[in-house]
Amino acid sequence: VKVKQGTMQSRVPFLAQIVSDKSIKLSTKLAGYVEKVFVEEAQKVKKGEVLVRIDAIELNSNIDALKATLNAQRNDLELAKSIYARNKKLYAIGGLAKEQLDISDVSLKSKSSIVENTKQKIAQLEHQLSYLQIVAPFDGEIDAILLYEGDLAASGKAILSMSNAKQKLLFSYAPVKASVIKKEQDVFMEDEQVGYVKSIYTTSQNGLITAEVTVTKEIALPTGSSVNIEVLTNEAKGCIVPSDTVLHKKESTFVMAYAEGKFSPTKITIEMQDANRMLITPCPKTP
Repeated sequence: VKVKQGTMQSRVPFLAQIVSDKSIKLSTKLAGYVEKVFVEEAQKVKKGEVLVRIDAIELNSNIDALKATLNAQRNDLELAKSIYARNKKLYAIGGLAKEQLDISDVSLKSKSSIVENTKQKIAQLEHQLSYLQIVAPFDGEIDAILLYEGDLAASGKAILSMSNAKQKLLFSYAPVKASVIKKEQDVFMEDEQVGYVKSIYTTSQNGLITAEVTVTKEIALPTGSSVNIEVLTNEAKGCIVPSDTVLHKKESTFVMAYAEGKFSPTKITIEMQDANRMLITPCPKTP
């Protein structure tokens, strides 16, 4: 046997799950009946696109009532302004007591404050109208519709769920002192690289450590599927020999080098090995 130069890899197999990189459930801050659902499950949507509209009759009625109140308050304010202006002129020529002028001034400021307060209430209710339009917070895909037209959407109750249609992998393993799983390690499926280890979570679940894999090549399987992966834990280049050419003895490990018609033991170190091959140093110069 002649030594061959090559590369050996050490891969550790795991069972991983395909999950969405970003997944959320959308709800409304204000209770109301679902008026219209504009999307379907598995539909792709763009950021800002309207997904669901909640009935706004009650909110619009409150806004209309406040606007009517505001008109009356504005008329009252104009009257207070004219009274104060008249009293100011009378006071200037000595025809009115200072106390009466102050009373009309206080009344004017009070009515002005009431008008501003009503304006703020109307602005708040108009802002709340935006809560009744559920829009997509990012580009993605609708995963599930949980409520339909006529259903009561309670505050905080999910109406639909969506994800950003970007995949990632999660796998778990038992904690050890010197873990072989590290960030940036390549991940393979069926001998094809599909991503790399992005992060290792700091909290464990059921006593197992969880690692996240960034997927660089789309996996043609639905979210939630389980897949077999291999994590590349070590890679080295050097002299590769078949496993059955290595002689293990108590004092050390050898290969039997053939030179000048005879075999002689050459001490070596096994750097890596798999089922049939070993990568050794130093590299023998003879068969």
